[in-house]
Amino acid sequence: AERGSAQLLGWTLRLRKKSGDGSAKADLAKGRGTVWGALFEIKTSDLRQLNKKEGGYVPVPVQVRDSSGALVDAWTYVAPSKRYRARLRPYGWYLELIWKGADLFELPKPYRSGLRRRRGKADTDTERLARAARYRAKDPKRVPNTLELARALLRLRRWTLSKQDPGNLAAPATSPTRRSPAAPTRS
Repeated sequence: AERGSAQLLGWTLRLRKKSGDGSAKADLAKGRGTVWGALFEIKTSDLRQLNKKEGGYVPVPVQVRDSSGALVDAWTYVAPSKRYRARLRPYGWYLELIWKGADLFELPKPYRSGLRRRRGKADTDTERLARAARYRAKDPKRVPNTLELARALLRLRRWTLSKQDPGNLAAPATSPTRRSPAAPTRS
């Protein structure tokens, strides 16, 4: 379920994650800054699918401030090491997905302006361009289901997940001593 916008303090958005398609994808880095995004609660079965799909990323526990100002324990995806990073540019359509998500969740206007100043490169793969065009053409007022939204937004790597069942998230590969918290018990 969608929980609205949230901010992650002490992190910055970087377009540096090496993708198999020859472009850069979004990544987060600790630093002096704030990353804005959307907060979701996701069913365990859907979370497992997302974890499989997010190749080259690891889930990392973070604490975000939700739209009411409350601190929320959450998860986000980051590239685990320099091996997964490169000096590449993102495709223009990829940046448009980021912009569309920022508009959809009404992130602060100065943040959205900063996102729009980033420049991408042309993609020559017609099949990939067609998929991106189909997604961009969807009516932004249409309310997609949670999994569809999460799949699209989490590809942006800057969107933060609410911690519904963290027991299904693997501990970050870069920190073998850190363990994911135990899953909450439900009656």
